[in-house]
Amino acid sequence: MVDQEILERCRDAVRRNLGSLDDIPPELANTIANVYYRFYARATALSTPSGSENLRSFIEDTATVLSSHKYVKQIVDGLRRIDKRAKPALYDYTVTFTLDVLKYQIDRAQDKSGIRRMIERQFRRHKVKEIPNLYDLLKI
Repeated sequence: MVDQEILERCRDAVRRNLGSLDDIPPELANTIANVYYRFYARATALSTPSGSENLRSFIEDTATVLSSHKYVKQIVDGLRRIDKRAKPALYDYTVTFTLDVLKYQIDRAQDKSGIRRMIERQFRRHKVKEIPNLYDLLKI
């Protein structure tokens, strides 16, 4: 299931761009690892697109992967600037919102209340495309 070459590229990129994610909640750290993994997997797939995936789906998925990868470093940097002890509610909100966007891919999450996103999250749990415990496999 996990391509070792992609895993190695992902490990190097996370280490170089973000360092250890041990200061990030485990669910979010794993989602971030998956964002990087999907990016390198998609880069590999771009050189050899599968005939079984229709072009529209391939392009839409590629756009999601690229935009997630583009902003994940800024998101992590912003999260690390929040003082968890002084502003725990802001920190928790930011973690949850980030998961809603990156993991659960809730459309227009910024326009929805926390309760609305919580409901959508429940319906999207079965659609999550993540490798469980990927961050642990990276061994950063």
